[in-house]
Amino acid sequence: MKLLFILSFLISVKLYAQSFEPGLWKSKESVKIAGIPLPSTSDEECLTPSQTKDAKATIEKELNKKGCKLNSWVVKSRKLDASITCKNKDLDAVGKLGGAFTSKYYELKGEAEGTYKQMIPAVADISLSGQWVKKCQKK
Repeated sequence: MKLLFILSFLISVKLYAQSFEPGLWKSKESVKIAGIPLPSTSDEECLTPSQTKDAKATIEKELNKKGCKLNSWVVKSRKLDASITCKNKDLDAVGKLGGAFTSKYYELKGEAEGTYKQMIPAVADISLSGQWVKKCQKK
């Protein structure tokens, strides 16, 4: 799965239950590394109730697949503040993500500092957004 999918889970949480609305989600990711924009990506995916029940647990599982781990998770006043550490073949970095969200919408910005391709110091600027579209049709 793309990093977009992982981060979409991370930021799509309800204020108290820390879960998000099952259904079709449309998300977009923009990343700049050292000020150079990478191609933005967008995705649509139907998320099941079991995937959305415990957002934090789902995120931790998905982050582990990418060589990343969740260091902190704080939800307060419709805002999420989280930090992650990633160590994989492309990136060794530590970063923070934060922004406003509801159970059906999110807008998140973040920054991660580290090294790219094991030798180039880099700062990655991340911008993520998502919108719940509708309930998914049963198959």
